[in-house]
Amino acid sequence: MKIVLCGWNQGFNKVGLTKLIRAESGLTLKSAKGITDAVLEGQSIAIEVPDPDLERMISLLNSVGVKWTR
Repeated sequence: MKIVLCGWNQGFNKVGLTKLIRAESGLTLKSAKGITDAVLEGQSIAIEVPDPDLERMISLLNSVGVKWTR
């Protein structure tokens, strides 16, 4: 399932999001930071999340202050 990262809330943790993306996707630091920077610039970025991990990923995204949609 795809989740679209579409903004941030007050208290957004950009380092936390970069680490989260790296840990969950296996992307390089540069690629994960690129996604974080795009979100900071107001771009919407779709990420693929396996269905069994969806609720856990949503919880993790909420914990770092990312706005998302499906």
